[in-house]
Amino acid sequence: RVSPLRYVNALCIGKSNKVYFTDSTEIRPDSYGQNTPDTMYSSKMDLIRAIGTGRLLEYDPSTDQTRVLRRGLRFSNGIAVNDKETYLVFAETFGPRIWKYNLDDGTSEILVDNHELMGYPDGLDCDGSSGKCYAVIPSSVVPIHKLLATLPHFMDIALRYVLMSVPRQLAPPIKKFGGVLEFDPETNMDENTEQERFRYLLDAKGRDVSTLCGSTVFRKQLYLGSLHNDYIGVFDLSTEESSGASTAS
Repeated sequence: RVSPLRYVNALCIGKSNKVYFTDSTEIRPDSYGQNTPDTMYSSKMDLIRAIGTGRLLEYDPSTDQTRVLRRGLRFSNGIAVNDKETYLVFAETFGPRIWKYNLDDGTSEILVDNHELMGYPDGLDCDGSSGKCYAVIPSSVVPIHKLLATLPHFMDIALRYVLMSVPRQLAPPIKKFGGVLEFDPETNMDENTEQERFRYLLDAKGRDVSTLCGSTVFRKQLYLGSLHNDYIGVFDLSTEESSGASTAS
């Protein structure tokens, strides 16, 4: 039996019509006087709490059954399935990591590890023709997260308790940043260098696109959704020489 879903985040559908999706955290977003749920605050609380309750799940419409593929994730997020439906690629935002889940045997492997990521991965999508995947990064790693990682355990716990007690009105806003990680899910982490496995497309100051939360590849164009921009960013994947931020449209 699958426990209640609290924060369903992203999904993809395989050729078998199975639906693969992420349930990011057990912290349910509340509206707090707004017309829409405050998902951002829930994610901030999940980051501070540092207890992995995120899940990767599969729903089979032919049997109307849902099963959990992975547990214990620190905010499971964007997800994509390859054309042959042999594996999933998904983001663990506060790991932070990019994972590959093999549907044949249920094993997992890290594609991009936390020391290689310059921020928190969010939504992602893959290009079936090139095999490349694109994970958006809405924020660089926040200083308090770096500090907590260096503290002794008792100080770490105490500071997290204090931070969780701060009123949401005083929670700091996300600093403007725009980033996309391009990577190949079929390269070997042990045998390939970082330059061969992935590259970054950056708008480090967030001047054109910032707080990116979603990506969609369609006809060699990468479409970028944002939490704050009132337009869709577009990056032309057919122009291999391009290495900067996308143009907005």
